[in-house]
Amino acid sequence: MKPVVLHIIDTLGRGGAEKLLVNVVNALDNDFDNIVLYFSAPNDLESELKNAKVICLDIPFSISKLFKIAGEIKKVAEQNNVSIIHSHSYWTNLAVRLAHIQKAKIFQSYHNAVYDTMWNKPTIKLLALFDKITYRKKIKLIAVSDYVKNILKRKLNFRNITVLKNFIDDPCFLQKESMPYIPGTTLKVISVGNIKSEKNYGLVIKAFEAELKNRNIQYDVFGGGKELEKYRNQLKEKGIDNLRFMGTTSSVYSEIIKYDLFCMTSFSEACPLSPLEAMKAKLPILLSDIPAFKEIAENSVLYFQSGKANDFLNKLIGIFEGSIQLDVNENLYNDILIKYSKEKYIKKISNIYLQKVDEN
Repeated sequence: MKPVVLHIIDTLGRGGAEKLLVNVVNALDNDFDNIVLYFSAPNDLESELKNAKVICLDIPFSISKLFKIAGEIKKVAEQNNVSIIHSHSYWTNLAVRLAHIQKAKIFQSYHNAVYDTMWNKPTIKLLALFDKITYRKKIKLIAVSDYVKNILKRKLNFRNITVLKNFIDDPCFLQKESMPYIPGTTLKVISVGNIKSEKNYGLVIKAFEAELKNRNIQYDVFGGGKELEKYRNQLKEKGIDNLRFMGTTSSVYSEIIKYDLFCMTSFSEACPLSPLEAMKAKLPILLSDIPAFKEIAENSVLYFQSGKANDFLNKLIGIFEGSIQLDVNENLYNDILIKYSKEKYIKKISNIYLQKVDEN
């Protein structure tokens, strides 16, 4: 009889953690019986789940509903003889802890770095306090990068942590086939990531307002979120038409190969998938020099100083004018992608669930 795993996440909207969860569940179906539970819509990725029981509580999250959600999680776990629970966000982690489920092994993933990058905010310190006082030693923690593991050790004094880095699933991945970028021609740039503060799209707007709106540069951002219309309205007000917020796409792979350069300006990431997708497509990459990007991309890409709009602007102008070369070292890309392979991930997470590795 297969172990029953209950995977829990807030929503199944399009995002890095959500996409990773769907890919993991689909890859685990031969060894485990999988149940995916999420709180409420959006549910864009639900149709991509295969051979898994999917439960939507239809309870839009609020702190006042946390104990109700915890009770529903406990009920689902008991009714389905769940032996393993894996939660994937701050609030799902907290809800599972409040459910006090005794018979299942509990694993909890940390997919963000806010305890480091936003530690100056009182609300983040309060969330960290709740995190620390609700934690129990029987809970096994999973960090998506060495960077996140170090944050948890340093800020919360957590020790029972395994690093399990993300992977990309690319059954029919396309690669860029056009010629390398010719300086002075239209520079087509793509960013991918939900529209939220950590992605620092405000820096991109600032750079375009200052100079880039007058250059032959087309910059497209793919991603959805509550802030999407706010950014679109800002661009209208400022008269910037060569920076576009495109909304969500069901296929990043088919879009990414149309561009000359992949870029992310985030000030906070944990283990983002998008740069790996750009590497798979053999696209040149420009990233902010935050720890998570440097851990993933190492010395294979071009960096700018995080939070410095002028440095970001100058890097793009240098590429456009030809003083900065857009080179791709395919050997370096391939070496990195091997570290983030699906096969390695699935083997390790299976062993973690079955406790065949040392999690300390």
